[in-house]
Amino acid sequence: ICGGKVIIAGGDGTVAWGMQLIDTYFEDKPDREKPHVAMIPMGTGNDLSRSLGFGPGFVREKCCCCCKREHIRDIIGDVQAGKESELDRWHVKVIDRHGKVMDIQQGVMNNYLSIGFDATIAYKFDKFRRENPGLCKTR
Repeated sequence: ICGGKVIIAGGDGTVAWGMQLIDTYFEDKPDREKPHVAMIPMGTGNDLSRSLGFGPGFVREKCCCCCKREHIRDIIGDVQAGKESELDRWHVKVIDRHGKVMDIQQGVMNNYLSIGFDATIAYKFDKFRRENPGLCKTR
């Protein structure tokens, strides 16, 4: 891959994972252009998709899962016509007051970083969703 566009269908986590794979592939290729990423929002919240203008969720009439050529053409047309925008992505490390990197989950942030009460709620919801997948279906 070099330049062009990649379409990722999924939620914020799937899109983040896909972009991390692209980053990993290009680590030793700094002179090559990374592809632009478009998304088909199929996650629970789709916050990143909303903020970049891809919408809150996929439209069933355009669902490529149906494997109908006209639907796939519509999706590709939407991607080709879409407005390109920059996305800030950053890596966060938590370091204690003695300079030691804390052994916690770390990763690249794509749209926001939360700490405190809202992060606790998001963590508890994600844990509940993973433990009870049958109760948390939105699509």
